Amino acid sequence: LEFRRVLFRSAPALGAAGLLAATPAHYIHGRVAMDFQAPLPFLLLWLLFALTYFETGKPRHLVAAGASLGLGLFTYIAAYMWMPVYAALTVVAMLVRREHGRRVALFIGACIVPALSCVPFLVTHPTVIRDVMWHYDRQQPQTAAGSELMVRYFDLQRFARAASVYQQFWTPRFLFIDGPGGLWAAGAFLFPTAGALMVGLTTMLRRLNVESTLLVGGLLTAMVPASPVALRCSHSASLVTSRPISE
Repeated sequence: LEFRRVLFRSAPALGAAGLLAATPAHYIHGRVAMDFQAPLPFLLLWLLFALTYFETGKPRHLVAAGASLGLGLFTYIAAYMWMPVYAALTVVAMLVRREHGRRVALFIGACIVPALSCVPFLVTHPTVIRDVMWHYDRQQPQTAAGSELMVRYFDLQRFARAASVYQQFWTPRFLFIDGPGGLWAAGAFLFPTAGALMVGLTTMLRRLNVESTLLVGGLLTAMVPASPVALRCSHSASLVTSRPISE
């Protein structure tokens, strides 16, 4: 019953779910079994449990929200950025509501405990992080040390260019006309949803609350993992909608 109130409390929510199901980006990528879709169930579970917690105040929902993020770290590499960001959004929402510090600590602990299960693997495979870093920055020598790859990958110049790539994800043509580089017959979203999206964003920004903090914050940060990695790809290949990090 608690989840039902969150999911089905209004007709507009059902309409939004229908529009989302018909979104070209979801429909196209939903036809193939690719690993970049793996974080989505965990993100949806986090959002469901977080919203349910803010409505009921029951700690078990807060623990479930944190555990969903912690477990989601093991789905796809973009989750390394996504999950900490969404955990931070949850903490911000809790602080806005002036939640007790113990509840905040409970949520953070629920995120960290599942994540710590990777420690034995990292101890027995110490080069895995270096190998992943090189995979996404092959301009560097394959023999480069992990520290060198880390410094070169997170330099200021890369972030400045990533900001430019991030902006391209929000162009009307990409969102509603022809998608990534004109490769699709439709945008990432159906064109009629443009008006509904603007109305929804305007309404949430006028009434800042827990729900709007999570939803707007999650929307604005969804393209962050793709932006720095997409720099090594061509324009048409880099802006792959719904794909957090280009392969």
